[in-house]
Amino acid sequence: PLPPALRQSALFMEVSAARGVKFAALVDALKEAWSDAGNDEAQRTFVDLLCGDGEAVRVVCRAFPGCRGLGLDVDLTMVVWAQALAKHQGLDRRCLFRIRDAKRLNLSSASAVLIDMPQEALDRVLQALPRAGMHSGTLVFAAGRPLPTRIGNCSLQPLTGTRGGTFRFGVFGYRWLPAGAWHVARELQSAD
Repeated sequence: PLPPALRQSALFMEVSAARGVKFAALVDALKEAWSDAGNDEAQRTFVDLLCGDGEAVRVVCRAFPGCRGLGLDVDLTMVVWAQALAKHQGLDRRCLFRIRDAKRLNLSSASAVLIDMPQEALDRVLQALPRAGMHSGTLVFAAGRPLPTRIGNCSLQPLTGTRGGTFRFGVFGYRWLPAGAWHVARELQSAD
């Protein structure tokens, strides 16, 4: 058997590799979705709703040099660590990290949102999304499992692209449609 330190190191490498694959899939999905949008990269803000060490925010900001990133977490230690890592990598001017819980979400400046969290946290976040101020068309990505397409009186429209709403390695993409906008999208789809 492996000594405990080696087992821990092997587990860390396995988890890191899985995260790397997931974040590469996220960047691919953003490239595809944002290439269709045609808007200025400097106007884009990527938000990770439970950012942990902020790796997703840093990966996206490295892939899109004009993009700003915002990582939100409920744990002060993780927010401080994420800020330190961003500073160490020279990304602290574009990557910000804040303490925030689901009750105080403001996503009005978000161009894309990542939802990658345990189920108990996911339920609280999904309940808060309709009140978070997201604009129609904001991209929403989920890692690991699909999201419900109806959230209160709002909806998540799966992205259609070369791979439908599912991108590789379990990253699911959607467009946010606030209350009242979902029926317009449905009418447009049926007209095609």
